[in-house]
Amino acid sequence: MPLRFEMVINMSYFTNYPTVNYKFGNESTSVAVQDIGAYIDLIDRVKDDISFYQEYNLRDGDRPDQVSNDLYGSPDYHWTFYLLNDDLKERGWPLTRSRISDKAKEEYPNIVFTTRANIAEQFLVGSNIEGQTSGVTGKILRRRPDMGQIIVEKTPADRVYTGTPTINSELELELTTAETFVNTSEWVVEVVTALGNTVATNYSIVTTENNTKATISDLSFGMSYQITAKVLTDTNFINSESILTTENEVDKNIKIDTVVEEYNAKHHYENASGNYVDISPNAPFIQRVSYEIKWAGSAEPILAALSDPTNPTKQAAAAVEIAADKFIIDKINISNLSSIFTNFSLDELGIQAILGNLIPGGTALQIAGVLQSQFINDDEYTIDDWQTNFLVGVLGFTAELQSVVSLQLGAIINSIVGSGGTAPTSIVYHTFTLVDNQLDLITATAPQYIGFEFRSDVNVDLATVLGGVFADSDGVTLPFNTITANDTENPKERNFVTYKNLGFTGSVISQSPFFANKTTGDDGVLDNNSSFVFIQNEYEDYIATNYDAIIPATITPVTFLERYGKENEEVRPIKVLRPEVITQFDKQFKRILSETSGEQVETVIGGGFGDTSYTSSISAPSANGGGSSSSASVSSSSSSGGGGSSY
Repeated sequence: MPLRFEMVINMSYFTNYPTVNYKFGNESTSVAVQDIGAYIDLIDRVKDDISFYQEYNLRDGDRPDQVSNDLYGSPDYHWTFYLLNDDLKERGWPLTRSRISDKAKEEYPNIVFTTRANIAEQFLVGSNIEGQTSGVTGKILRRRPDMGQIIVEKTPADRVYTGTPTINSELELELTTAETFVNTSEWVVEVVTALGNTVATNYSIVTTENNTKATISDLSFGMSYQITAKVLTDTNFINSESILTTENEVDKNIKIDTVVEEYNAKHHYENASGNYVDISPNAPFIQRVSYEIKWAGSAEPILAALSDPTNPTKQAAAAVEIAADKFIIDKINISNLSSIFTNFSLDELGIQAILGNLIPGGTALQIAGVLQSQFINDDEYTIDDWQTNFLVGVLGFTAELQSVVSLQLGAIINSIVGSGGTAPTSIVYHTFTLVDNQLDLITATAPQYIGFEFRSDVNVDLATVLGGVFADSDGVTLPFNTITANDTENPKERNFVTYKNLGFTGSVISQSPFFANKTTGDDGVLDNNSSFVFIQNEYEDYIATNYDAIIPATITPVTFLERYGKENEEVRPIKVLRPEVITQFDKQFKRILSETSGEQVETVIGGGFGDTSYTSSISAPSANGGGSSSSASVSSSSSSGGGGSSY
């Protein structure tokens, strides 16, 4: 809804306007009235001539007559401001800043939910909703899917009262909490009898004390009544709660991220140039990329190191073998924006984009392709390359997490072999990163996670097998110090371990539990992977706490109230006629008004740089009340002296 300001013009402005005979309605005779549709182009011809105007910035609370008096010593020239400034003519005089706030609240009085859920075909206009935590009810008035917004009007709840009227035939109801009585015309008043209730008639309801007290009059003394009143609670919906609706006899439930008054809701986003910017309403969301690493290194240096754990040379050789040998990246999969449990190969991404599950162009959705491109274009792509070029270079992992990944890879292989098992031929890595509404990875301020998935045919105690940091010599319980043998009958069962990296502190949290549920599920379905559930819950807690802060630095949100304020401020810089020419313009304006409509009149006005001579005319609608006549064409020919402008 565009902002409309106040038009303030003293009616004395029309005093010198010509009169026209006009028939009102079905009257048989016409009446002489002032032709307020007459228009004079006198000021139009000089509005861009610097010799006739100067800049002026309207202050908060300025009135047209006050500004006229300040500039010209008379309030009578306020009309020139509207003719000289198209914005004032079209949008009116700017409001006071306090009035802007009141106006925004009046025009946007409802509640706005922001949700990352897909609302394209659910939570439709007219649906009734209920907050599952707050218990508040409402009705959907409008939706803005491109902003992920649902505009809701709170609806009153039924409240049942029973009682017997006083001797004055009245019943009084009173609210003691933050509630109000509303919609008295929808109340149901019934007489209670042994045979059942009957609807009462001919009563009246009056609410007082800010609608917290209701008096029901004209009831029958001695009878019992049941009143079903409409009560609106001041309790509001709450952030992060789920809301429920029933559409086509199907219950539907979504989570809302924020609840805010409509006037304070985000109207749009702008870039540094003030241009509108599109966003992804599903953001922030979690992006998962999974890939299988098949190690192609030699086991001999590792076995030698395990056989002689005190030999630093052999230990170093094993580390070099693990870190430097070429490996194979296989089975790259990526989640879509609806859930981290979805699992699509790179070949399927194009189809998912067409279906709307993936949004092409976002940095987050290119990371799997980047990994594949790095690997394919580098014949000597090593584990060290993967850590440096991808984990750090693309995902922005800190050096601490990079070292954890390197240590983890070596520890898994070494410890399983050292415990008499078979070294895993592959390890699956899952990287989790938050994505903002511009589809860019949030790597500097939001947490990131990396998960390991592998099989082992033996139980492993890393402290016993490897010693060193796994021996827990510093008294700190290590998160990753045991490996459990997987079920030989279930080839899909895996060991999972998850690390959390806080990008904004550059530290690693010692939290990497092995989860009770260690299987990827039937047919590779991931939704029962408790490691994924853990990460999703962690991210949801982070989003709930930091929702309004997860906005890219390159764009700025603008609320409905701020938009009104911005439009209001845009009207404050205006042009005003210079004081030395104002009286001349006023005289010429009145003279032209007295002329015949359409007749050209030569006008000479002395500007700041000389006298300007030009022709002007008056045009007006036809006087028969049935539309406008053609305006007289305006032609001008003028000359300037002393540097004046010609038109």
